[in-house]
Amino acid sequence: MDFVRSAQRKASYLDQQGLGPLLLKLQTRIHGFLMQEHDLRVFSPALTRALTFDLTYLLMRHRAWHNAPILSELSIDFLCSEFQVPRHLGTQLVENSLDLLHSYTPIELDWTAEKYEEEFLEHLFICSTLASNDEALADDIGFGRNLIELLRTAVRLDQEAGTAGLFQFAPELAGKVYRIMNRIFEEQENCPWVLDLYRLKNILQREPYTKKKTLNPEYLNRLFNILLCCNWQGNDAVTIAASGIGDYLISDLGTLSRCGLVYEESRRRPHPNLIRLSAKGLELTRTAFSIAACAAQRPVLKGLPAIYQAAVLERLLSNPSEDRMTWMKNQTPLLTPEALRLLIEILKQQQKDETLLEVFENLLHNHAHAWIRAEICEALPLADKPDVSQNLLRPLASEDPSPMVRQAARAALKRQARMASRV
Repeated sequence: MDFVRSAQRKASYLDQQGLGPLLLKLQTRIHGFLMQEHDLRVFSPALTRALTFDLTYLLMRHRAWHNAPILSELSIDFLCSEFQVPRHLGTQLVENSLDLLHSYTPIELDWTAEKYEEEFLEHLFICSTLASNDEALADDIGFGRNLIELLRTAVRLDQEAGTAGLFQFAPELAGKVYRIMNRIFEEQENCPWVLDLYRLKNILQREPYTKKKTLNPEYLNRLFNILLCCNWQGNDAVTIAASGIGDYLISDLGTLSRCGLVYEESRRRPHPNLIRLSAKGLELTRTAFSIAACAAQRPVLKGLPAIYQAAVLERLLSNPSEDRMTWMKNQTPLLTPEALRLLIEILKQQQKDETLLEVFENLLHNHAHAWIRAEICEALPLADKPDVSQNLLRPLASEDPSPMVRQAARAALKRQARMASRV
């Protein structure tokens, strides 16, 4: 684990919240509790600082859920498992901290404790679908190995696993998370991008003053349709409004802009400003775009953002036909490096070395730019085609005008030599 990067991510999140006075009050309360109540031989100054920082992040990261009783249970377990804090002390510390925060967090008057718990567990599950790995998930949600194991247990629905004894609440909560997952996956059968709607909801929930009862399917679909109307090329507000979703457009665009999903691009008069998708907005709409694009026999890849190209290729190659493979090989000069990287990974998984070599030769013949040539070098050598791989690499290693490509090709030749020595 990269501890420095983890701390930087958490500190950056706290800085972006603009809650300096509240953060100071919370840290002072946590630190003061540890310093006044407990033996410094148990809570050393370094441990106290680390605990104060991590608990502050955890409680502020889930600020919208301070009224969910399960948050305090998970937080107490985090202190017990990660910092070896006795449970009774962890309980006092968490409850003391939440007493301060409750006055800053409005409660949904028509929500029960059970509703808060279900929504919070749904929120944690969606966070797990957004994270690239366990380390990224732990950095995002602030909890430790226990909660990550809870999510894994829910996926397995294996409450008898040896790790289940690691935390007391797993047997009950694993079943609840499992039912939430099943509900979402059932909805996915009717709406393939429903997970992205839940991710949109997750983004909106990060604002503690957003009324959770407003985040209903109708509202989420309306915002999501605005994102789709923005298109990858951008659209002006008049064009978006003409699609039939203009009743609350100004307010909705403001919400999407605050969440970092869209931004406004100025143009010369008389042209109206363009509303464009941010990188986060492109990521959120990639599945819906790829489904629409793949409805055509030969979707257009030219000019698409890398993330859209990759999504289309991933969908096309999940069930490749001979015609699709032929079409795809002819499209490779249009691919971005990121999309090419995905294509290489998929073809390697499918053990289509012949197709990969055809792709590489086609790209080199068409004078692919340096980043693409470097990606080709990264993908070589191919175990079943060492001679052909070598023939491609040697000219790149000695004659390519780009130092980056020459270095990548030489590294690939060294990999090939090591591969040959093991045979």
